[in-house]
Amino acid sequence: MIEIGKKYGCLTVLDLGEAYRQTEKYSEYREKAEALKAEVKPYIEEREKLKRENPTAYEEEKGNYIKDAGFHSKFCELNYTINTNYREYKEVADKLKPHYKCVCKCGKMHFYNEKTLESNPKYCIYPVPISTRHTYSVSAQNATYHKRQKYEGFENVILADKDNCIPSEEYCDYYNTYKEKQLQKNAEKLATVVAALPRINAKNYDVDFSGKQYESLSILECVDDHLESKPTFSFSQSHKKHWHTIKVYKQYRCKCSLCGKEQLINCDKFGIFPPTEYGYNAYNGYWSDAYCDCHPISSFQWIVCKLLFESDVKYAVEYSFSDLYGNRGVNLLRFDFVIFDDSGDIKCLIECQGEQHYRPVDEFGGKSSYNQQVEDDELKRKYAAKHGIPLLIISYKNKRFEKVKEILEKEDII
Repeated sequence: MIEIGKKYGCLTVLDLGEAYRQTEKYSEYREKAEALKAEVKPYIEEREKLKRENPTAYEEEKGNYIKDAGFHSKFCELNYTINTNYREYKEVADKLKPHYKCVCKCGKMHFYNEKTLESNPKYCIYPVPISTRHTYSVSAQNATYHKRQKYEGFENVILADKDNCIPSEEYCDYYNTYKEKQLQKNAEKLATVVAALPRINAKNYDVDFSGKQYESLSILECVDDHLESKPTFSFSQSHKKHWHTIKVYKQYRCKCSLCGKEQLINCDKFGIFPPTEYGYNAYNGYWSDAYCDCHPISSFQWIVCKLLFESDVKYAVEYSFSDLYGNRGVNLLRFDFVIFDDSGDIKCLIECQGEQHYRPVDEFGGKSSYNQQVEDDELKRKYAAKHGIPLLIISYKNKRFEKVKEILEKEDII
């Protein structure tokens, strides 16, 4: 029996439910309960009518032996609808039971049912962590299920994801104080563990990329020469936590020479790699993790970039001249690469011509795109010849690293 003025854990009862019945919430629950009862009433009447009209079939249904499949199907359908509505009604009806106005020792006031008070709660409102994300772990699923069963009906408990079980204004102030101390203690413990973990340098850490050109990216400066990866761990088969080694990176500020967009790139991202065992096909072949998404880059172009970058050649990509437009006179034509000499003057131009430059290819727009491509290629050749700039055209038939390297060496580019 709940008594006014009596303490139940951290809560002191102030009334016997009068204040709760005057709240808007109580009125909303009452209206919803009446609406749910009215909604399910026709289904109950239809089920009772079905039972009266088929007494024999109903008796067989109770005995789990039924010959009338039509009755069984209809009866089960009605039962499912009624039970579903009943579960929802029960949840609302529980909110209509007496709720006592209580004040917590932290000063906050709430309304609680009898079950919550009899549990002698330690906090007026506090979270309990459960797994809210999908997991294949049976033990995690069982733990969540048992917690839902354990705390069902306790109105001072909020079941939430672990990330949300941190101090909050809606929680009990005493819980917040306890949690803050716990988090500080855990943070200090983690800091000690992390400080003791071995550090290893990431790939390319000893290389200085500052001032280099990487495809369209100008590597402006190193902004952090000791960027550590976040500490991570895994569990062994015996469920012991195993911490992983921390990697140390150099981080560079890069700016795209075409669109001007800047980005921060870690040193291990610089590198142009050939097809791998994981499924890169011949067309997509060479690839890199460091690039600007303002323009497409073919595998063919990555091969040339790799050779130029590793040979410290001064170059630029997607290079255009202010007086060279396509046949439609709208867009400037771009050369795949321009090579500069030591004085900064143009040494030569390079074009990597794929199959679409030599015949119609459906993937690149078919015949109409091919005809336009032929005209643009001719304009580029004439422009280079007119201005006395050597133009090196590498055909897709030579799209092999060793062959491209041989061509660039022969032309004294690398």
